[in-house]
Formats: sequence, C-alpha cells, structure tokens
Amino acid sequence: MTENRTAPLLLIADSHVQPNTKCEDEFFSMLDWIASTNYDVFFLGDNLDLWIASGSRYEADAHRRFLAWCEREKARRRVLMVEGNHEFYLKRHHDGCFTACSETFYKIGDILFMHGDVAQKRFGFHRCFRVFAKNAFGDWVMGWLPFGPAFAGIMKRFLSSGGLPDLKKLEKPLLYVEKRAKNLCRKFGVSHIIMGHFHHVVHRELGDGRKFDVIPAWKYRYEVGVLAADGSLEVLPWMEVKMKNEQRG
Repeated sequence: MTENRTAPLLLIADSHVQPNTKCEDEFFSMLDWIASTNYDVFFLGDNLDLWIASGSRYEADAHRRFLAWCEREKARRRVLMVEGNHEFYLKRHHDGCFTACSETFYKIGDILFMHGDVAQKRFGFHRCFRVFAKNAFGDWVMGWLPFGPAFAGIMKRFLSSGGLPDLKKLEKPLLYVEKRAKNLCRKFGVSHIIMGHFHHVVHRELGDGRKFDVIPAWKYRYEVGVLAADGSLEVLPWMEVKMKNEQRG
C-alpha cells in the first residue's frame, strides 16, 4: 500500500502488550495522550502480544479496546498499521478500523514501512512461518478449529520473544536485512526504510543516500519513534515526547 502525503508520525513497534499488566496500563495511557495531540500514529506490528483475528474466541478486551481507539481516532488523525509476526488476519477482518492497514509494506513518499520479519532470509523461520500461516486458508482453519484458543496459547508460547535479544546475535540477520533493504529501496523507489521486529535501535547507511532504521521494542523502555515532516527521526520514551510538547506550549 502507498500514499504520498507526509506529516509528523509517532512510530510504535513491538509493544507486545499482555492483558492485566503494567505494560497494558502504560500502553493505553499513551494512547489517551496521543488522542489529545495532533500526531498521526503508525503501529509497526506486534502491538498486542498475540492477535488472531479469526473470530471473537481469540480476541480479548485489550484487542477490542485498541480497535475502538483506532476507529475513533482515524476520524481525527492518520492511524496506520502493518501486521507483525504476532498479528494474524488483522487486515482481513479489521481493515476498516484504520486509516490504512497492510499485511506487509506501506509507502509514504520516499519512506517504506514494514514490520521487519518480511526482510529476513527467504527460507528463514519467520518468513516461512508467515507464508505458511498468513493466508486465507490459515484464516479459515483458525476460524473453524474447535480447539483454536488452546492452539493459540501454544502458538503464543512458541512465538514468545522473552527478554531483550542480544544485539550481537542479530549481527548476521541484520547483514541480510541490509542487503534486502537495498533491493527494496530499488523496488519501491524509496531511500529510507523503517521497521520494527528486531527490538533494538538500529541505523544503517546503505549508500547513495539510502538508509534503514529499526524502531526499538516499546515494551522495554516505552520508546517511540518521532518522524518529522522533513524525514528526520528521533527515538525516545513517549513521556519525553509528551514533556517536550508541554514545554513548547
């Protein structure tokens, strides 16, 4: 999906919100604050710890609360979403709750947004799992499966990212991502790629003015990306963004 407008965006990635936790309270406090601002917002995937949108059996109050916020706020700001590897069939069933929702890529001007798992090795676990699970057949199976919620619980444990991954262990995967980012820049005609998924702040220069950035996982330090209209990107805790706005008056 693509659009041509550019405006300041809050970028939120990998919040992995779990019900009845401090993280859930903080996440919805942040959404309440965003609703009082003029920011647009872009959710870069893996926002609620596991989201299978194949029926009410799989969706908790947090999912419904998030959808209600997005549907209400899209009348006042752009509310954009790309699915992560913890979201399944969200676009298929809840596309209307967002200004725009994409299963893979979203382009704004000269910037391409994605979750990040789609930039990993073609035959790596995340991309193979995406191909296997994220399709109409998988959606039908999950909607029909008698013991679907129990299976979803197993899937949630299987996909669990645990603690903050060691950045050194990401060196090889990120080298492949860097190569793929160069190809994606050429394919989509962009010079900047922004993604989540890898949980750490990463900035790589690709040459010829091209670059890619990773927005860190919100769940650890409640950090967001602030993308200005001129394309400059800053990463800091959302409360600092709030304080800066208050200081500007």
